[in-house]
Amino acid sequence: MSPGCQQSMARRALPAPISEEVQVSLRGRIYRWWGGDNFEFGDHQRLHYILVQGIKSPAPGSKHYHAAKQATIDLTRSRRVLINVKDRDMMMREIAEVLVPVEMGKPDNESWSDGPLDGSDVDRFDLGLRLIELGWAEYNGLEFEKVAAYQTAEELARQQKLGIWSE
Repeated sequence: MSPGCQQSMARRALPAPISEEVQVSLRGRIYRWWGGDNFEFGDHQRLHYILVQGIKSPAPGSKHYHAAKQATIDLTRSRRVLINVKDRDMMMREIAEVLVPVEMGKPDNESWSDGPLDGSDVDRFDLGLRLIELGWAEYNGLEFEKVAAYQTAEELARQQKLGIWSE
C-alpha cells in the first residue's frame, strides 16, 4: 500500500485532529451516535470520538445493537453532557466518563450555562452505569474507580433479565 493511501485511510479512521492532552473535561452535545457505548462529541474546538468508560454494549449486527444504541440516544439527546476523558485506546479514541444532566437543558437558541466545568451545580448521572442498570451494556472488565458499582448494577440487570439479559 502506498504511503499516500495509508495516510488517507488513517484520516478516515478518526473524525478530527487529536490533541496531545489525555485527561481533559469537555462539555457539549453529542452529534452522532455510533452504538450504545460510543459516539461523536463536539466541543467548540473539534470533534471527539468517545468510548464510554467501563462498558461494552452490543456490536453492530448483533440482536440488541439497535435497542442499546437507542437507549443511549434517549438518555443523551438534547442534553449538554460533561465528558471527563481518562485515556485513549490503541486507535486514539478517547475513553471517558460521561455525565448527563438529569434535567433537560434549554433549547440551543437560548443563552444558558451549565455552571462550573466540574458540574458541581447540576445533578448528573453516569451514562455507563445507567446503561448497565437498564441492561443495555455490560461491565467491560477494565479497572477503574467505579468497578464495584458497575459489577453490582450488571448483576442486578442480569437477575431482573433486563435488556441484553432478557433471554
